[in-house]
Amino acid sequence: MQGNAEKMVIEEKKRFMSLSKEVMPLLREINEKLEKYGYVKSTYITLNPEDGYMSFEPRETEWELRKLKGEHEAKICLDIREKVELEETEA
Repeated sequence: MQGNAEKMVIEEKKRFMSLSKEVMPLLREINEKLEKYGYVKSTYITLNPEDGYMSFEPRETEWELRKLKGEHEAKICLDIREKVELEETEA
């Protein structure tokens, strides 16, 4: 039984290693573009191949780039936040 589990781990490692080798140059290129435009802190990239959702969020701005499955164009969104003053209540 353990041999089968080890084989599965080895196969998944090979698969992930292959993906990593293809993705790393793309990540480096994205990092270079971020630096070019002055975004040097954390950036979130969310991808869901199953439903086609894509999101790109540099944390130094309130702007986000989104693309949903079935949409032909990506959209930029502005996240506007405002503090809500709540009355104090006893817990």
